[in-house]
Amino acid sequence: MTSYSKWRRPLRLAVATAALLLAAQAASAAEASRSEQRTLAARQLAMLIVENPVGGLELRGGEARELGLEAQFRVEGSSTAAVKRVIEALRIETFEQDGRLRVRPVHGDRVLDSPRPSWLDGARVRVDLRLRVPAGLPVAASVTRDKLTVVGLDEDVVLAATSGEVAVRELKGDLELGVTSARVRVEQVAGDVNVTATSGDLDLRRVGGDATLNTITGKVRVEDVDGDLEVESGGGTLTLLGVRGRQDVISASGDVAIRDPGGDIKVNCANGDLSVFGLGSADEGNDVFLASSSGDVEILLLPEASFHLDLATDLGTMQLRLPLAVEDVSRRHVAGTLADGKGRLQIVTATGDIRITLDANSGRD
Repeated sequence: MTSYSKWRRPLRLAVATAALLLAAQAASAAEASRSEQRTLAARQLAMLIVENPVGGLELRGGEARELGLEAQFRVEGSSTAAVKRVIEALRIETFEQDGRLRVRPVHGDRVLDSPRPSWLDGARVRVDLRLRVPAGLPVAASVTRDKLTVVGLDEDVVLAATSGEVAVRELKGDLELGVTSARVRVEQVAGDVNVTATSGDLDLRRVGGDATLNTITGKVRVEDVDGDLEVESGGGTLTLLGVRGRQDVISASGDVAIRDPGGDIKVNCANGDLSVFGLGSADEGNDVFLASSSGDVEILLLPEASFHLDLATDLGTMQLRLPLAVEDVSRRHVAGTLADGKGRLQIVTATGDIRITLDANSGRD
C-alpha cells in the first residue's frame, strides 16, 4: 500500500464527519418567533396568578383598570416544518376561578412544564411574559429558570423562583419570596418582607416594615430597615446595615457584620467572626447579646454609649479600650458599667477573642 493510501482513508473519514456535523447544525438551526398582545378585564379580580416555567416574567404596576399582557414566543427545532407546528400551537392560557385569574403558557391543551418537553420531539420552547398590573390587585407569580422582575405594584406580592435572577423594587404592600437557587435583589418595599432561599446571594434594601430571611447558603446584605430583622443563615457572610428595629440573627457559618444598629440585638454565631460598629445610639439603652462558638467578637461603641457589660470567654482573650467601672474581673470574665449603664451588653465566646473600643470622638476620660 502506498503512503498515499495510508492517509487517504483517514482524510475521507474526517471529511465525512465534518459533513455530518454541518448537516446536524443545519438541521438544528430551524427557529421561529412571534409575539402576542392583549388586554384583559380586571375589575372583579381578587388575585392574579402567573406561572412561567419556560422563560422570563416581568410584572409592572399601571394606572389602567385593565390587565395588559404581552408574550414573546420562540421555538428552536430540527426542521422548519416542526418548528412551525410547535409555534402555531403555543398560546397564553387565561382562566378565572373564584375571582382569581391564572395566566400561563401552554401548547395546545397541554401545560408547558419545561423548555424542552418530551412530547415536542426535541423542540425547545421559550416564552417571555410581560404584564401591566392594575392598581389594587394582589399578585402571586413564579418562574423556573429565568429572570423575574417586579416593579411598582401596590398590593401584596408572593413570588417563587427555582433559579435565575429575581429583581423587585417599589412595592407598596408586603413581599413573600421563595427561591431555590437565584440571585435576589429587593429594594424599596413599604411593607414586610419574608424571604426563604436554599442558595444564592440576597441583597435587601429600604424596607418599611419587618424583614425575615432564612437562607441555607449564600451572601446576605441588608440595608435600611425600619422594622425588626430576623435572619437565619446556614452559611455565608451577613452584612446588616442601618436596621432600626430589633435584630435576631442565627448564623451556622460565615462572618456577621452589623453596622449602625438602632434596636436590641441577639446574635448566635457558630463559626465566623462577629463585628458590631456604631452601637449605643438608643436613648433608653440597647439590650445586646452576642455569642460566638468559634470566631472573634469586635465592638465599636458610640461616644454616647451607656451599658452594663458582662463578658465571658473560655479560651480567648479580652481587649477593652473604654472607661469601664469594673465590678468583677478574672481571666475568663469581666463585668462593669460604662457611663450610666442604661443598656445591657453581654458577650460569650468559646475560643474567640473579645475586643471592645469606645469611639475615638468620645469626650470621656
